[in-house]
Amino acid sequence: MKSDFFSDIDDLGATAEKREQLEFNFSNDDIQHLLSLINKINVSNDLDEVLSDMLHQAIQLVSAEKGFILNLDSRDPFAISILHAFRADGSTLPGDQKLISQSVVKRAFESGIAVKKENITQDNEFAAARSILELNLKSVLCVPLRTKRAIRGFIYVDSRDNSPQFTEKNLLMLDTLVALANNILNFVTFNRKLREAEQQLLSAERRSLVANLAGGISHEIMNALSPALGNAELITRRFHEVEESVREEYGLERLDVIVKQLNRIRKISEDLKNLSKPLEPSFSRFNFQELLEETLQLLSETAGKIKRFRRREGGRYVLLTNYADTNLEIEGDPDQLQQVLFNTIINAIQAVEDKEGGTVEISLRGLPSQEVELIISDTGAGIAPENMDKIWEPYFTTKDESRGTGLGMMIIKSAINAHHGSIRIDSEVNQGTTVCITLPRFQKLKGGKLVGVDENRG
Repeated sequence: MKSDFFSDIDDLGATAEKREQLEFNFSNDDIQHLLSLINKINVSNDLDEVLSDMLHQAIQLVSAEKGFILNLDSRDPFAISILHAFRADGSTLPGDQKLISQSVVKRAFESGIAVKKENITQDNEFAAARSILELNLKSVLCVPLRTKRAIRGFIYVDSRDNSPQFTEKNLLMLDTLVALANNILNFVTFNRKLREAEQQLLSAERRSLVANLAGGISHEIMNALSPALGNAELITRRFHEVEESVREEYGLERLDVIVKQLNRIRKISEDLKNLSKPLEPSFSRFNFQELLEETLQLLSETAGKIKRFRRREGGRYVLLTNYADTNLEIEGDPDQLQQVLFNTIINAIQAVEDKEGGTVEISLRGLPSQEVELIISDTGAGIAPENMDKIWEPYFTTKDESRGTGLGMMIIKSAINAHHGSIRIDSEVNQGTTVCITLPRFQKLKGGKLVGVDENRG
């Protein structure tokens, strides 16, 4: 259902028509019946459950065969979606619009008032409508659900030829039920908005806490890193003076890898220090496929994360790459994007390890929209539905302390946002996870001019 449905429903009693209708003298039994139904509706703080209960009670109130709660899309004056659909016995109906009379709903929408048809087959306006004939309808009630500005939906109930006809009293009882239920809907909506505001406040507090902690962590990292990096650079410069054959014999070229990765740690530390601020990438032009291969090489040889994974079909742990394009030159910050690759690939690797076997597949291609699309999928443990909305929160992790801090996904999203890209994650428990990252190949200046690679190149 749409989260903003009934966001500001008014009391229907405010309309002139409602004031006139409420002059009808209900019996005490009628009033007690309405209050009993309202009490049954007023048992949940969930908007969707309230709407569902409201429809069940509406069907019971007028002895309808089936009923629907319909929603109007605010962007399209007459685009209807079905939020709930039930039979009189409480069973669920499919959300098929062919089960309602579009003609009756249209009439209620255009007139702005409730529509009651006691014997619709005898009504000149509707008798020939295809939906009336196909559904074998006899009686229909359709009551608008209003906001301050417009009709946002309807309660629609009907019965077929072998059922009693709806009466004027049925219509008035249903209309009054809707009016009374609006107070519950407004209260539930207010509570929902209050909870959302509280969550936003908590998220802001968490981000502030993370920023403060990250600043301290960055300071400590830099204190330990600076002498290590300085000495590594000094040793590297000295060994560059040694004959090439000696360097190869002792594997001294790996010192360059050490220096490069220490510089990368320094850059990550600087980014941590500025975590409370938007990331400011240092753009340069590079081949994205080569960066991806370099990352896989580092994970395999330096970090040792993927040593057990074979890069071909067969075996317990498999890592496959599929490069539709290899000449993908882009504008970006290679350090930030390599961190995105590290975190995303390691997440996929660990998900497969948790399942004690499976496949990680990495696909890369250029899109006609001058974007790069990277897809990393795994057949691992998957993400539980209740955790999907939490994965971007700082310090949220389902891993044990030795494998995760809960900052990885936050860093990934920050870096992708800084590159004006997008990320989408689809996951199913015990089936695996697919991460789709899209990045522009060109970055825009303030004036909107594209810079970087020539647009006419592939």
